[in-house]
Amino acid sequence: MSIARNTFKTNFRSLKIERHQRLAFCLAGLLGLVCLPGRAEYNVTIVDKAPEYRQFGRVEITGSSIVNPRAREILPVRVIDQREIQRLGAQNTTELIQRLPAMHSANELGGVNSVGKGGNEAGAIHGYEAGTLVLINGRRVAPLASQRADLDRTAVDLSLLPLSAIARIEILSDGASTTYGSEAIAGVINIITQEHTDGLTLKAEMLNPQGSGGSGKTMALNWGRGKLAQDGYALQIHFEASEREALLAKERSYTDPRAKPYGVDANGRPLTFVPRYTNYSHSSPGKTYKPVETAADCTTGYDFVPDVTLSLSNPAYHGIKRCLSSTYRNSNIYPEERSQTLYAQFDRVLSAHHTLFSELSLQHAANAYTNLSPTNTALVFKAPNYYYYAPDAYQSGVRTQNNDRKRLVLGSRGSLADWDYTLSAVHSQNGTQLNEEGAYQATTSAQWTALLRPYANELVNDPASYSTGLKNALNSRIRDPRLLSEASIVQQGLELRGSKVVGETQWGDIQLGSGVFAQQQKLDITNPASPVLMPSYSAQRKNMGASLELQIPAWENLELMGAMRAEKYTGFGSVLTGKVGLKYALTEKSHLRANVGTGYRAPTLSQMTPVATYVLAGTTQNNKPLSGFALGNPNLQPEKSTQWSFGAHAQPQANWGIGADFWQIRVKDTFGTPTISQIDADPRLKAAHYTVNPDGSVRYDLLAMNLGQMEKSGIDYYVQHRLPTDWGRWLLGIEGTHNLKSRRSNYPGDPLVSDLGQYQVAYESVTPRNKIRFTSGLEQANWGINSQINYMSGNREPIPLYSVVDYRGLPVGDSYTHQVKDTWTLDVSGWHALSKSFKLHWSVTNLTNETPPERFTSLGATIISSLPRSDTRYNDYYGRTFRLTVEWKVW
Repeated sequence: MSIARNTFKTNFRSLKIERHQRLAFCLAGLLGLVCLPGRAEYNVTIVDKAPEYRQFGRVEITGSSIVNPRAREILPVRVIDQREIQRLGAQNTTELIQRLPAMHSANELGGVNSVGKGGNEAGAIHGYEAGTLVLINGRRVAPLASQRADLDRTAVDLSLLPLSAIARIEILSDGASTTYGSEAIAGVINIITQEHTDGLTLKAEMLNPQGSGGSGKTMALNWGRGKLAQDGYALQIHFEASEREALLAKERSYTDPRAKPYGVDANGRPLTFVPRYTNYSHSSPGKTYKPVETAADCTTGYDFVPDVTLSLSNPAYHGIKRCLSSTYRNSNIYPEERSQTLYAQFDRVLSAHHTLFSELSLQHAANAYTNLSPTNTALVFKAPNYYYYAPDAYQSGVRTQNNDRKRLVLGSRGSLADWDYTLSAVHSQNGTQLNEEGAYQATTSAQWTALLRPYANELVNDPASYSTGLKNALNSRIRDPRLLSEASIVQQGLELRGSKVVGETQWGDIQLGSGVFAQQQKLDITNPASPVLMPSYSAQRKNMGASLELQIPAWENLELMGAMRAEKYTGFGSVLTGKVGLKYALTEKSHLRANVGTGYRAPTLSQMTPVATYVLAGTTQNNKPLSGFALGNPNLQPEKSTQWSFGAHAQPQANWGIGADFWQIRVKDTFGTPTISQIDADPRLKAAHYTVNPDGSVRYDLLAMNLGQMEKSGIDYYVQHRLPTDWGRWLLGIEGTHNLKSRRSNYPGDPLVSDLGQYQVAYESVTPRNKIRFTSGLEQANWGINSQINYMSGNREPIPLYSVVDYRGLPVGDSYTHQVKDTWTLDVSGWHALSKSFKLHWSVTNLTNETPPERFTSLGATIISSLPRSDTRYNDYYGRTFRLTVEWKVW
C-alpha cells in the first residue's frame, strides 16, 4: 500500500489486499473513517483522484490570511464556540460579547437617550470601541449611519445576526491592520456563522425583570437543508423577532433622579444630592405658585428641596426650600425596542475545487424614547393665582430611531493552481431615520399663558380629567409627526485572498498568504427639520491596496510570522503597516508567543467633511443662549498606532489550561473634538473655538481634530479546569483583564492624562482597573447548569457643581469627588433536553439584584448635567431578570 499526503489532500495510488479470512477494509479520508466488511479475497484498485470536496480541509484563522491551523497559537485569539454560547446563557450576540472581561463598552441603549444617541450596541476590545473592527465570516460590515463630526462612528452594531446563526466568535485582542486595514488597532471581533442547519426549529422566549418596565419576548425560526460535504449544497435561514418595553428613570430607585442625602461635610453637616429640578412638572399636574412653600404644598411628583437657583441669585434665599419637580423622571434609561432580523446563507459546490457561497442579512430595529421639552413651560396667571405648568405632563414627545441594515455577500472559495483562495464581493448598507411625534411646536411662555389662561384652574388636576376645551388648546400646539433626520452609509468591497505552500524547511512548510482589495464608502446625511442649522451633505471615498503574509517554521520549536499591507485612500493618501510574530514551544503542552506591529485608523467621512452641524443648546450663567456646532475637518490625518503583546500558555494536563497575554497599544494623532468644559478651561481653545455674538449669545465650535496621543496596556489572563465526576463534568474557570495604563492627551502637545479608575471629563472616558468573570458549571448528557460571577472595579469622578448642596442650600458639588462603587453580579443559567425535540433554556441575570453604580458625570454628555445617570459598562439597569426559552425541533 502506497499513500502520498500533503496538508490538504490524500491520493490513493494503488491498494491490493489479500486475506483468506473475514477482514475489515478501512479508508481514512477528510470526512472520517469508513470501514467495509470483507470476504476471503479482494483485488481493489483506486485511481489517483483528489477528494471530492477538497476545500473543506481549510482552517481559516482570524487575524491571518494563511489557511493554517498552527496560526491560532501565534495570535491571541479568544474563541467562543457553540458549547460555551449555550453555557453562558446569553440572550443575544451583544450580551454574549459585551460580558467578556476584555470588552469594556458602554451600550448606548442605556442612559443617553435624552439626547437621541441611543439604539446602538457595539463592542470595545480593551475599551477602545473606535479601534475595534467587527467582521462577519472575515468580511467587513458597514459602520453606524448616525454619524457626526463629534461622534466617532466607526463601530458596527453587534445585533446584526441572530444568535442561532452563529457557530463561533473569534476575538483577536491584538492589532490586525496588516490583515484587515482600518479600525483594527485594538483587535477584531469575527462572527462566524454555521456551516449548515438541520431541519426546522422554533424558539419562543420571555424576559421578565423584577419590577415594572423592561419585559420582553422573542420568537425565532431556524430552517436548513443540505450538508455541503455530503450533498454538495447547504441552505439555511434564521429569522428572529423581538420586542422589549421601555424602562423609565422613575421605575428603579437607583435611577430615579430625586433628592437624597449625600454624606456630610468636614464639620459633620449634611450634604444633599439635588438633581436638575424645575418648578414645572413633566410627569405630574401643575401646581399653584406660593411665595413661601412647605412640604405640605408638594403634590405628587414634587419634592421639597433647596432651590439652587434662588440661592445663587440672592444670599437671602440661602436655605430656602420649595416644591420642585425632577425634570428627567420620565426620561428613558432604556428605550422601547422592536426588531426583526433575517439571515440566510447558501453554499453550492461547483466542482471538486470550487464552491460558491452567498449571505444575506436584513434587519429593521426601532427604538422609541421620551423626548421632554424643558422650554415648553408656562407660568399662567388667573386671578388670584399663578400656576406653574409643563405641557409635557399632558403629552410628551416620542422620538423613534429606525435602523435598517442590509448586507449581501457573493463569492467563491476553493483551490486553483496550488492556491487556496477566497474571492468575495460585499455590499453592506445601514440606514437610520429619527422621527418625532406628539411633541409641541416651539411656544413661548407668553403664548402658553394666553392659550391656557381660560383653563388655568384645571392645570393642577390630573390630565385625565381635563375638559375638552383644555385638551383642544393643548392639542392645537402639538406638531404633526415629522422626520427629524435621515442618514445612510453604503459600503462596497471586492477582495481576493490566497494562500499556498512556497517552500519548506526541515521543520515544516513555508506558507504565503496574499490579498488584493478595493472598497468604496458613501455617506448621505439629511436633516429636513432643521436644514439651516443642520445642513444636509454627502461624502464618499475609495481605498485599495494589497497585503502579504509569510509563516516560516524556523526551528524545531519556533515558528515565525511576518505581514505587511499597503493601502491608498482618496482624501489623505497612502498607509503602510507591518507585523511580526512568533511562537516558541517550551514543551508539547506549553508555548510562548509574541507579536509586534503597526496599525492605523481612517477618519470617518463626517469627521472629514467641512460642514457645521448644530448639536446642542443651553444657556450661559447670564441666561444668554448657548449653542454648539460640530465641524468636520478635511485636514485630518489617520490615527497611527504601534502595539505589541507577549503571552505564555500551558495545558499541563488534559483537564487544565492556563495562560496570560501582556498587551500594549500606543496611538498618535488620535481623533476627537474639544468638549465645552475643555474650551472653557483652556485659553488656547477658547480663542479658537468660542465666540460671543453681539446679542450676548455664545457659540462653541467643536472641531474634529488630531488631538494627540493615547496609551493603553494591561494583562488578559485565564485559568480553566474540567473535572469528570459521577455527577457529570464540572467546569471551573477564571477570566479577567487587569488594566495597567490608560491615558491620553487632550490637545496636541499636552501631557497624557489618565482615566484608569478616574473619570475624565475632558474626553468623557473611564477605564476600570479590573474586570473579572468567574465561571462554574455542571453538565450531563441531557442537562447543564452554569453560573458566572462578574466583577468590575469602581472609579472616582468629579461631581458637577450643582449636583450637591450644603446645609445652606448652596451648590458645592465641585468641592467633592464621587466614588462609583465596585460592582459584583451573579448570573445563573441552565438547559435541559426534555426529549429529542424539546429543549428548555433558562437564566436569571443579576440574581442578587445588585444595585448598579450611580454616575453623576454623564457619559456621552457635552454639558455636565446634575443627574444620576446610568453607565452600562458595569451592568444593566433592569435589575434581577428572569428568562425562559423553549426550543422545539419540528423535524
